[in-house]
Amino acid sequence: VDAYTLAQKAVKAGIFAPMIDAKLGGTPLPNGVKFDTFHDLVWIDELSRTGASGLIAGITIWTMALPPILNFGSQYLIDKVAKP
Repeated sequence: VDAYTLAQKAVKAGIFAPMIDAKLGGTPLPNGVKFDTFHDLVWIDELSRTGASGLIAGITIWTMALPPILNFGSQYLIDKVAKP
């Protein structure tokens, strides 16, 4: 499965980049609950239980690589990299 297909399946399952805003393709927690670093660690730990390192890397890389772009990148970079 390629990275794009994996991301699409994770979005449908509601487990793709929960700390990323839905307008950027993330699947935030319901009822406005904020997803913080502690939640991220628990989320990664639960995914690790699958034993599928490729799955984990393919899904969790977005929560490591995207926040610096969202926080410090130009609007052009955000539009180019972060839009689904």
